[in-house]
Amino acid sequence: MGKYLIVVKQFQKHVPKALQKFVRETIEAKFKEFDLEFDFDGKKRPRDLEVTFSDDIAFRPIFGESSRMDANGDEGAADATIYVGTMMAYRLEVSAGTCEKAFPEKEDSLGSLIANTAIHEIAHMLGLNKGGFDEGGHTSDPDNMMHSPKPGSTKDAFPSITYTVQRGDSLRDIIDRFKNGSLDKCARAPSTPMLEQLVKDFEPNKAPGFIRDPSTGKGIDVIRVGEKVALPTHTLRPKE
Repeated sequence: MGKYLIVVKQFQKHVPKALQKFVRETIEAKFKEFDLEFDFDGKKRPRDLEVTFSDDIAFRPIFGESSRMDANGDEGAADATIYVGTMMAYRLEVSAGTCEKAFPEKEDSLGSLIANTAIHEIAHMLGLNKGGFDEGGHTSDPDNMMHSPKPGSTKDAFPSITYTVQRGDSLRDIIDRFKNGSLDKCARAPSTPMLEQLVKDFEPNKAPGFIRDPSTGKGIDVIRVGEKVALPTHTLRPKE
């Protein structure tokens, strides 16, 4: 029995069956020098860290998150979530209107992404490489356990498509077409009932010429022909 017990939930349910052995062995191998015990069946009572694999598709471009804080901001038991659903939702546009999975269900693509995301979050909670941005854990990482974009880059890195408002359009109609796939064949809308508000709050829509351009002095519920709408998506596209 290891000094630290890491209980893994929903592993068999959300990690593709063909990748489960590879993902499990990759995670275990990374921490073999530490005194850890993994419960990938999720049957033991969590003691040190609970890692949950999820098929949720998060709005933010995150693959995993971890925390020792509860909903009230108080320090509590450590937990982490690995968003396999987000990874599997990403699409790569290979030509105009034609997409394929950005992370195919292979060991060197989706399998590696799942395993390394879990390793990253577990390392956070074990205090390896000092943890978060303020302690250098994301930037000084010789073992590649905690690599991620630098602070502030997440917003800019979020994939999006841009639509130009036409006569007769309403924001709700644009979003409905976005969700049902008729606006863009390759676009994948985040799965959330709050999508309209998320689009309104989406930072790129505050840029000049977009619907929340502050220089226009109009409210967000008013959109004009010729303005642009940035829509967050799970489509990866080459830079123009």
